[in-house]
Amino acid sequence: MTTENCAAIHPSWLARKAACAAIALVSLAAAGAAASPWPLVTDEELARERAYDEQNKPGGPQGTVPQGANVLRRSLIVPRGGAFKAPPAAAPVIDWEAPKLDQPVKSPVSIRIAFKPAPGAEIVPDSFKVLYGFLKIDVTARILEHVHPTREGLSVDEAAIPQGRHNFILQVRDTQERQGETDVNLVVE
Repeated sequence: MTTENCAAIHPSWLARKAACAAIALVSLAAAGAAASPWPLVTDEELARERAYDEQNKPGGPQGTVPQGANVLRRSLIVPRGGAFKAPPAAAPVIDWEAPKLDQPVKSPVSIRIAFKPAPGAEIVPDSFKVLYGFLKIDVTARILEHVHPTREGLSVDEAAIPQGRHNFILQVRDTQERQGETDVNLVVE
């Protein structure tokens, strides 16, 4: 269907405009190969992270992640009492599939993430959340402008990330309200 013939389907002006906009968005999504880079992390966000990092040395990210290393780690959960505990064994697993984290990457980046629920549960795609940096800036809405997670995961192309070291916290819940969380440290050249 094209936007030219959508007017015949919806008689009201507002419904016709909404239908045409929806068709145009679907058409743009289908033409993903022609996508242009979009900012996953802004230069301003990176500057705030670097300022935070400088203020919190040596225990900040400069002291915990080797220079130039990309790292994927499962998070520990720290309850308000302060005692560390491992995430629930049946929590969903978030697998960072691409780009590979064993070397620095170049921007723009294509990202592929897989979700794996525990037996007897399903992933709730709308629960997906991405927090950026140690300040935990929520960049989820920016990602959702370009892709919608499924129960299996998500794949997004052309994510522009400034040069430097970046920490992302990925979260997703399952139908039993258990949350899986993964930290990803990414170095961009």
